[in-house]
Amino acid sequence: MVTSFLRNPTLTSSEARSKLQDVRQVTVSTKTVRRKVKEAGIKTYLPARGPFLTTDHQVARANFARSYQNWNDDDWGKVLLTDKSTFCLKPDDRMIEA
Repeated sequence: MVTSFLRNPTLTSSEARSKLQDVRQVTVSTKTVRRKVKEAGIKTYLPARGPFLTTDHQVARANFARSYQNWNDDDWGKVLLTDKSTFCLKPDDRMIEA
């Protein structure tokens, strides 16, 4: 069970419980799964909650990208990219530590 969470920190306790039942034919509660993961010192993650791009924003971004799709390496070599913003198109695009 612990290795499942190490491989996939977004695994839910319900999913882990189901895996244990399917793979090892072991029946445990989701509380037991959460307790054992915590005892093992494993950090789990939840999807980030934040503002999403509206349809208008998505259209504007697509139009912007299309206007530069034919640029070559020389054109892009003159651009300094410094924007470190992240945008979520759907709720599970980004993960945060719980």
